[in-house]
Parts: sequence; structure tokens; C-alpha cells
Amino acid sequence: MRRSPPKTSTSDLVLWSSDLSLGLEEVDDQHHYLIERINLLWHALLEQREREVVQAIIEDLYSYTQTHFIAEEVLMRSFDYPHLEQHQAYHRKFVEHIRHAADEYMDGKPISMELLHFLNDWLQKHIKVTDRDYANYIDRKRHGRLLGGFKSLFKVFNSIAKDDQVELPADGGLHGLDMRHAIDVHVTWLKRLEHYLAGEGESLDPLEVARDDRCMLGNWIYTRAAEGMGQLDEFKHLRQHHVTFHECAAAIVREQQLGHGVTAHGLLKRRLRPLSNTIRFDIIQLYGAYQRKFQR
Repeated sequence: MRRSPPKTSTSDLVLWSSDLSLGLEEVDDQHHYLIERINLLWHALLEQREREVVQAIIEDLYSYTQTHFIAEEVLMRSFDYPHLEQHQAYHRKFVEHIRHAADEYMDGKPISMELLHFLNDWLQKHIKVTDRDYANYIDRKRHGRLLGGFKSLFKVFNSIAKDDQVELPADGGLHGLDMRHAIDVHVTWLKRLEHYLAGEGESLDPLEVARDDRCMLGNWIYTRAAEGMGQLDEFKHLRQHHVTFHECAAAIVREQQLGHGVTAHGLLKRRLRPLSNTIRFDIIQLYGAYQRKFQR
């Protein structure tokens, strides 16, 4: 179901206007959500909300921004948009700003108002100029036709990125893989290790933690590696990052057992958390590649 344009007021940082609409329903819906997240962060800072609340909003904005950019890039690639690489560079710059702000906030530094104004200016200019260019290009190529299969593709991206009560196919379009469960399991690993470092919860064996074939995603990867999907670059990236994730998780357990708590916490924050996000988006990218190669 299409999202309504965000309800904005004069107290918001980013105001939605009709000139931000690209005429691509699925993309406009995602832009609505991004604007809502930026405004939510803006108000949380103005109201001096608890650090945990602000951190959760920043992480949500970071994660959803990446999902949105992947969705756009899949769309542009499928229509052979000639300026894709330049567009990707713009996306990376935006994501890096948010990631840097999130890391600094975790280190106890405040979120600067300059960052919020950067997000507002960048988003508005990017949609009105850069995104408008690819939207016009796609509109010319499709000659008024609907995006067809991309409606379901964007639905899956949104469903994975946020709790939007959208039903996914049993395997998310990838035979035998429950994408949401695979993502949730690796997010849960972060919480398990946080509890472990705090001296709470279960006892962990680094040799077992390092086994990348024991979890549902790992088992699926090893099962599908010899099939056609295993030849996709996106599959190879997911496989390597998944191995690295479990190696890093095992290193955190070892460092904690050796009494190196500071090192263990640093690995969790600086390496494992980004790897968790990377796996999340590897799965989404693999879905997009799968749709292009096997379903169109």
C-alpha cells in the first residue's frame, strides 16, 4: 500500500513539497520515510531525549538510508542508467556522514546541528536534481509502463528495512532462505555479545562461535554455493562477510576471556556492528541480483 506524504509542520527540519515527488511511487514512498526519520531525529535533539532514543533513531536512519540507496541502484542498473557510478558516489558520501555521526555519538559526542542541516540540504538537492535526472531517464525508457516486478522488489526492501506489516514470500524469493530471520539472527548476535561482555547470560566457546556453517544463513550459503546462485558476485560478497562476521565474533569472545575487555568492546563496536549491517545489505543486494538474473 502506498504511503501518504509525510505530515510535516513548520517546526520540522525537512518539509515535503510536491516538487520532491519523482513520479515513481515506490521511490517517493521511501523518500517519505527518510524525511520522517530526519525530522524525528531533529525533534529528539531539540527535546533533549535520552541518548538511547537518539541512538536508535540514528541507527534506523543509517540502515534505512542504505536500503533505499540499494533499491535505487538496483532500479537504475536494470534500466541501464548511464550515470550510475556517479550516483553511487553521492550515496556513499551521504551514508558516511550518518555513520560518522552515529560512531561519534556512541563515543559520547553530541550530534551537531550542522549535520542535520547537511542532511536536509543534501536530501532536498539530491532528490530535486540528481534523482530527478534518473527518474526522467527511466520514465522515457518505460514509456508510461508500470515498473512491474519492481513493485514487489521495493516491497521486500521496505519489509526488511522496517516493520511495515508487509507479508514476504516464505523464502523471500531466494529458495530456502528466510531473509528476515537471517538478518534478525545476526542482529541478535550483537545483543548476545553485549550481554556476554557485561558478564551476563550464556557462556560462549570461541571455537563454536567461529563456525560460520552452524547458523541458518551459513547452512543456506554452503548448500547454495555449488548452484547457479553461487556464481553471483553478490553471493560471494555475502559468503565472505558472513565468514568474517563469525571470525570477529569469536575474536571478541577470546579477547574477553583473556581479560582484554577494552579490546573486546572495541571489536564489537568498530568491526562487528558494521559487519552486521553489511550482511543485512548483502542479503538485500543478493535479492535484487537474483530478481534481475532469474526472475525477469
